[in-house]
Amino acid sequence: MFDEYQNNAIFSNEDKVLLVAAPGSGKTTVIIEKLMYLVSSGFKEDSILLITFTKKACENMRERFDKLSKSSTSPHFYTFHALFYKIIRDNINSNFEIITDENIQKFLSDILKNYIDFVSEYKIQSFMCEIIRFNASNQSIDEFETRLPKHILKDAIERYKSYKLFNNLYDFDDLEREVLRLFKDRNDILEFYRDKFKYILVDEFQDCNNVQFEILKMLSIKSKLFCVGDDDQSIYKFRGANPSIMVSFCDVFEGAKKYYLKYNYRSKHSIINFSRNVIENNRIRNKKQLCGNKKEEGEVICKKFLEDTDQGKYIVDDIENLQKSGVNLCDFAVLYRNHKDSFSILSEFIKRNIKINFLDSDFNIFEIFYIKDIINFLKFIDNPTINNFKEIYNKVTFLFSRRVNQIINKFDYDSNFFSVIDANFDKISCNDKRSIFSLKKMIKRFRKYPIDSRINGILNKLGYSLYLDNIITQKKLNKAEVNYFIEYFYNVITKFKSVDEFSKNIRLINSTHGVNFGTIHSSKGMEFRCVYIINARDMDREMNFKNNINIFYDEEEERRIFYVGITRAIDSLKILSPYFIEGRFNNRLSRFIGEGLMDSDYGNIDTCNIKKISKNKVLLYVDGKRKSLDTKDYLEIT
Repeated sequence: MFDEYQNNAIFSNEDKVLLVAAPGSGKTTVIIEKLMYLVSSGFKEDSILLITFTKKACENMRERFDKLSKSSTSPHFYTFHALFYKIIRDNINSNFEIITDENIQKFLSDILKNYIDFVSEYKIQSFMCEIIRFNASNQSIDEFETRLPKHILKDAIERYKSYKLFNNLYDFDDLEREVLRLFKDRNDILEFYRDKFKYILVDEFQDCNNVQFEILKMLSIKSKLFCVGDDDQSIYKFRGANPSIMVSFCDVFEGAKKYYLKYNYRSKHSIINFSRNVIENNRIRNKKQLCGNKKEEGEVICKKFLEDTDQGKYIVDDIENLQKSGVNLCDFAVLYRNHKDSFSILSEFIKRNIKINFLDSDFNIFEIFYIKDIINFLKFIDNPTINNFKEIYNKVTFLFSRRVNQIINKFDYDSNFFSVIDANFDKISCNDKRSIFSLKKMIKRFRKYPIDSRINGILNKLGYSLYLDNIITQKKLNKAEVNYFIEYFYNVITKFKSVDEFSKNIRLINSTHGVNFGTIHSSKGMEFRCVYIINARDMDREMNFKNNINIFYDEEEERRIFYVGITRAIDSLKILSPYFIEGRFNNRLSRFIGEGLMDSDYGNIDTCNIKKISKNKVLLYVDGKRKSLDTKDYLEIT
């Protein structure tokens, strides 16, 4: 049932064990079997603590154990934060509340306004990441390495701390630090938990930060510790995850032993070989063997495209072809680094009615409020029912009194709004009459327009752009991002004859049985028969803020993220790289592709002689002479 390496881990008896588990090596099954072995060896269920990082993983572990166990009791299953929350509630403060993300963003925005001219949501999020990294580092501000100006970071941290203290609020970082402080100050409480938990298991150990690790070290003085993870899959640096903790495990714990799960039961040989070639370029990692258990070769295809939009047609054609051989839509996954990367290919899926399942349940461009608003406006133009009017009436430049609502509420919501008002014209004020007359006139004119002109009318004539500007200011949204999403929606919907046709297609494509769309982070722990990595290019290492506030990308972190993406594939991995993304030329295809193929020149373009490049022509100088070439020929795109 279990291979040699899995059995070694399950029956290990050392006090401190680190199990390094490669992708697809069956680590969850090993953890559950380890629990069963511990119980059969004499450990009482309530003396065992299993910690993981997500509520979903925690519930999954508990369910799997309960199915196998005949006991009426079970081990303690907690996420780190749930465990710390309970410890604080039981020993320090039972009245505190967890601060909301909205409160954090508003507070940091007010601080950053003192240093930055324009504070966008992206800048706030990036700044929050550095504060989280600092809190998780267990270092002083002087010791902490950051590209942010120390005086700004220090000011933000101190004021944020005072704000939380005054309002009796905790964030998740506070839970960790409070438990660490409690254990340092109250040895009696620490001893209580040491006596309570005789065996501690930690899943996804590669996501552990410095504070969590300090607490684990304190808790496990008397108990046995069994940690499971893969430093090559540590992709949460922005939350403080530190892969070097796994690397130095045996240096920290005297007599500790590392075990390795050698076999990948998920992917076929070519995918394993490609992924191994990539990740071996990282330095901060445990050296390990990555071997496949399957005999089939599988496929890895790396393909270059002229434009990002070309990827969509290729993927849909490929999916439709593979469906003929029995592959289901839910067996495919389209993965990307950022949500924005998916927009260039979504329209092809919508146009051809290919069902989609968004892995990030809280992200769907067609569920963004301002996109839904524009759709509702378009519906009202086509069909001015009372129901459609209620969706848009407070978002236009015209003002309507409460009396208008009182009248229309007496009628069926599918009734024509203008017909109802005409029948009750004598019951409304002069201001309402003027507003309704102007609205009716515009709607009548808009019906003669194509969809693209209607959207311009909604934004500019009906005044929705003014309404949206106020919302952007109030919620501190990124205006450039909002405009980008609207422009993307505009490009998608104009491919349809009517808003009804578009809406029907959108309803059809949203399905849990569709092609999986998601960021690489959202796909962690999953597997799919066929994986497409889109927009594979070198990420900018530096995101510039005004006034020299910078966030830098980490190359090894980016390589780990890429590695997680490609190791989701079972049978087929296709990595797609366009030279033009959002209309801009990109001459840096992902270096990780070259590493996987062991071809350092893959996709490299010498731009020294290029004077100008467009999607159609390349203008360059060779030996002082001007020369014009077809772009596809020059970039060797077939």
